[in-house]
Amino acid sequence: MDDRHKTHLVDLIDEEPALVLDQMMDSLTAEFIDLEISKTALYNFVNKECKISLKRAHFHSVERNCLEKITARKEWVEKWMATDMDYMSNCVFIDEAAFHINMKRSIAWSKVGTRAVVKIPKTRAKTTTILGATCAFGVVNIKVRRPRVMPTSKKRKTVGSSGQAQTQSKGTVTGHYFNFISDTMDEMDKHPEIFKDNYLIMDNAPIHTNDDIKLLIESRGYRCVYLPPYSPELNPIEQFWSICKMILKDFISLPPRGKIYSINEGNYRYFDEPSKKYVDQVKQKYSARYVGSMVSDIHRTLLYGGIFGYPTDSKSKKGKLKILYEVFPMAFLIEQAGGKATTGTMDCLDLVPEHIHDRSGIWLGSKEDVENLEACYKA
Repeated sequence: MDDRHKTHLVDLIDEEPALVLDQMMDSLTAEFIDLEISKTALYNFVNKECKISLKRAHFHSVERNCLEKITARKEWVEKWMATDMDYMSNCVFIDEAAFHINMKRSIAWSKVGTRAVVKIPKTRAKTTTILGATCAFGVVNIKVRRPRVMPTSKKRKTVGSSGQAQTQSKGTVTGHYFNFISDTMDEMDKHPEIFKDNYLIMDNAPIHTNDDIKLLIESRGYRCVYLPPYSPELNPIEQFWSICKMILKDFISLPPRGKIYSINEGNYRYFDEPSKKYVDQVKQKYSARYVGSMVSDIHRTLLYGGIFGYPTDSKSKKGKLKILYEVFPMAFLIEQAGGKATTGTMDCLDLVPEHIHDRSGIWLGSKEDVENLEACYKA
């Protein structure tokens, strides 16, 4: 095979990257009637001579790569390069992303000749939406939003109704986004030496382009900028989401039950009665492991299952863990791994702190273990 075949294959694959070897051979033999080649030789030629390899596909909308959209992106970049905009010093990047427990890598290892099978939880994945704001210096603001199931009515369903539970919007709506933008600017206001006159950059999704959002941003002394359509590569926060999802995909799933409980029993006499009742039950069948470092104890819980507790008590009636910086992050990780996090009477991620340093108690870990704890509070 020579340069004629190489040119033909490169043009062919540029036009249709998803071709299989049989289709490449058909095209080659139709163009070059006297050519005879095996699949192995063709693969080696494509790989070594054409410098083309088989890899995981990234699917882009046809619109994204049309000349009109490419031109729009080019013009957007040229326009803002002529201003004082600098991604490394005066820009905050805002977006939202969806996460769920069943997110896994799209490729996996297996023995030659066998199918690569990745086991996922049988439970339906619960999607969690995260709104984020980042800049060159790090994360500016993060907010977690979960869909809530509305209680079903016990009344007979009316004609035309589905009889199913109603849910709030699973994604993010303009109101949520508006509040997040406001909260983000509150954080930025605390550091004027970094964020004064910054650009807030976001894509042109309908919930972002509401007139009230732009007015809010400009009224606070910041500048609102929308990216052109189909331009994720122009928003660096996409790299942040990519790293988050990569970590989540590699994360283990919690078993429904474990064999370890982790709690400071030195405070047992200060616990409320439901907590005492649960500790009395669980210590009969589980092993105690308590390091005294929340991160270490929860890391072990993620690896082996079980339950971790730092409940409220008579000494700390509101709890000792900060909701925003300790309870929320750990509760989110546990729930994304298929576990559960509770105060005993409500889900931790349903807490609504009124002040930045508000505190709470927490129980988290394997779902069934936490449900047993909740049963003690309901009894």
